[in-house]
Amino acid sequence: MFLLFCALAALAAPDASAQPASTLTLAPPAAYKGGKPGAASLIGRVRLNRLPPPKKFQVTKNADKCGREKSDASVIYSSDKGLKNVAIWIDGVRVGKDVPKDNVILKNITCMYEPRVTVTAQGTTLELRNYDGTQMNATAYLRPGTLGFGLPMRVDAATPALFSAALPVKGLIHKRKLSELGLLDLRADPQQPWVQAFVWVLDHPYGSVSDDGGYFAIEKLPAGPVTVHAWHEVYGHKSQTVEIPADPLAQSVRVDFEY
Repeated sequence: MFLLFCALAALAAPDASAQPASTLTLAPPAAYKGGKPGAASLIGRVRLNRLPPPKKFQVTKNADKCGREKSDASVIYSSDKGLKNVAIWIDGVRVGKDVPKDNVILKNITCMYEPRVTVTAQGTTLELRNYDGTQMNATAYLRPGTLGFGLPMRVDAATPALFSAALPVKGLIHKRKLSELGLLDLRADPQQPWVQAFVWVLDHPYGSVSDDGGYFAIEKLPAGPVTVHAWHEVYGHKSQTVEIPADPLAQSVRVDFEY
């Protein structure tokens, strides 16, 4: 099994001073083993310093069901600039808590995918659910590391898809086991560019996603040095290295990120 994310350089926001996209290096470590949860927790917050202008999409398909316009969901932040939907994960841990057995559920609600960003472990099952009265289409692409994960992925008819699913009526469910490590980029029809979701598939269970206020937590970490990664679909990747204490009475380790 390959450990992801060994060498990702930090990416700046997509402006004139942005750094070049980094590449992904894969290394063959020992396989992750569960059954030995640690006692420490990693907590933190992601904040956004540069607020983007609001963006709207004009709906040209199923406007009677979806509405005439949709807000861009790629950058969502709170009143005090806490950034939502940032994927957080660690590497450097090969033994720890068990991989959860719960399915990852991706819903189609009012012509939007929810949740926008998910972090899960290899071997879990992705469950697509159509809650709308219109057809739910989903095509998943495995993003190549050469994109640096901070750049938009251009998709056309020649782009190979990992899988596709069509749920034509409300209430249908499609399931697929997540065997491939990396970043899954899920999209609907080209006429619906606002319908998009991202699923990070790790080789261990230590991941999280920042909430409405930009806060995140990863629990039951074993002691030792780890690298904490943060990824946002627009602002790219950042990382920090921290030491997880062995003392079970020690306070949680805090790591904050800013974009």
